[in-house]
Amino acid sequence: MSKRLPWKPNDVSAVATRVSPGEPPPVSDGCAPRPPAARPVFEARALTKTYHMGDVEVPALRAVDLDLCRGELVVILGASGSGKSTLLNILGGLDTPTSGHVRFSDHDLATADAVALTTFRREHVGFVFQFYNLIPSLTARENVQLVTDIADSPMRPEEALALVGLGERLDFFPAQLSGGEQQRVAIARDRQAA
Repeated sequence: MSKRLPWKPNDVSAVATRVSPGEPPPVSDGCAPRPPAARPVFEARALTKTYHMGDVEVPALRAVDLDLCRGELVVILGASGSGKSTLLNILGGLDTPTSGHVRFSDHDLATADAVALTTFRREHVGFVFQFYNLIPSLTARENVQLVTDIADSPMRPEEALALVGLGERLDFFPAQLSGGEQQRVAIARDRQAA
């Protein structure tokens, strides 16, 4: 199903497209009703984020409403500076909104303290950053091994790397891997924490 989100003018000019598993991507951005049984896993209401730079207020998000259901694939598109990263940082528990409500399952992320957000990220979120954040002096296996100390029930690094097609590259350093392979090491590492 596809749905255009109700973004306000001058805010995140994004369109989130939902694609259910096994469903081909939509060819339009028209609205489609949500199945009655689909209860959102993420709910955001009137989500606002304003950054303060001295006396200047910079609005990044203004009154964003968003529902995400389990199994949906969501794409957020928008111009540079439109608030995409801010929205994802709030949904991922890296940042908190200035106002509004954001909930993941039974976690209220808008009012959570630093300890609760850390627990949320450790138990429910895996991040793959644009620059992968691999430690250059560690092998692929060692970069994935790093998170096993904080994960509740991690898989073996060898298993995680095999899942992303790098079972034969365990002992390669990041500089010896292509950009795509480095990204897959980051995905394997982040899979450990999820």
